[in-house]
Amino acid sequence: MKKTLVALAVTAFAASASAATLYDNDGTNVKFGGSVRLLVEKQSNKVDKMPATGHSTLKNAGSRFNVTVKHNIADDFYALGHYETRFKSSASNQADWGNISTAYGYIGLGGQGHLVTIGKQDVFGDNIGQAGYDKTYGVGSANINNGFDVLTTSSDSAVNYQYTVGGLTVGGNYNFANESDRNAEGAYKAGYGVGATFTQALAEGQSVTFALGYTHDDLVNKTAKKNTDKDGVYGGFKYRVHQLEVAIDGGRGVEKTGDEKTTLDFARVGGRYDVSPSLGVYGNYSYGVVKQAANKKNTASQYMLGTDYKLHKQVITYVEGRIQKQKETKATNKVIGVGMRVYW
Repeated sequence: MKKTLVALAVTAFAASASAATLYDNDGTNVKFGGSVRLLVEKQSNKVDKMPATGHSTLKNAGSRFNVTVKHNIADDFYALGHYETRFKSSASNQADWGNISTAYGYIGLGGQGHLVTIGKQDVFGDNIGQAGYDKTYGVGSANINNGFDVLTTSSDSAVNYQYTVGGLTVGGNYNFANESDRNAEGAYKAGYGVGATFTQALAEGQSVTFALGYTHDDLVNKTAKKNTDKDGVYGGFKYRVHQLEVAIDGGRGVEKTGDEKTTLDFARVGGRYDVSPSLGVYGNYSYGVVKQAANKKNTASQYMLGTDYKLHKQVITYVEGRIQKQKETKATNKVIGVGMRVYW
């Protein structure tokens, strides 16, 4: 589950228990954080009533480290920089620790509720969905049709802006092309997004959150000799009362090349209950319908349940399971995992 309003990340940076302060002097603060993440999982796949196939594995589950620098330039005016690298499992070796990639790398300026960040980062669309409660096995729209997500939520080269006043945050972003050859088949040309989130306290221990976002992307389609346009509208709602939190979100994505288009209608519900300060249970359900040219349609349902337990404020263990079902292809994927994260 992502919680990536950059302003909240900067606030958390100042008081995070999961990062070590390397330097703090004359208005400059440098923190080093990260986590080691391991997962034991068992999965099986079944297509059109054929016998299930699958395997068990112990793997690196996205272990990472990051450095965040913040300089206080004047009263309520600061500059920041953030870099994070991750160890990703390769296709041939899921326990691989040598496959290192940059997850985030950006700089920014902020003050008086405004924040502008530039670089490789999550963009404002990442803040809209409210019902993602997973740690590993998400049930988002990108799982349904080859990564076709409703909203664009990240970019390798973007300018992201947001303004926060009270419980309201509004923002937008512009995404630059990533490929060196911007005329290559499938190349990303440009994109943008706008959105807003609003959180209101109702009473002690109770709050509601509303969110709405829109993104647009242009991609090269040389086969059709026309650009492919992708538009998405997505909204979310969350209600929290003491230890219980429930949420729902959904929207529609449309990818169009000339007269041909693919649509994705998607909805997701989820919730979490903190049984104690250390123990929590959570779950998700999502439903999506993809319609393509020639009236081809694929309907998908996804279910996820999990529980986590804090052995220490910086040590978390969890168990998660997910079932994905594709109606038209009669494909079923089942996976269950036991994970552990150690933060610093």
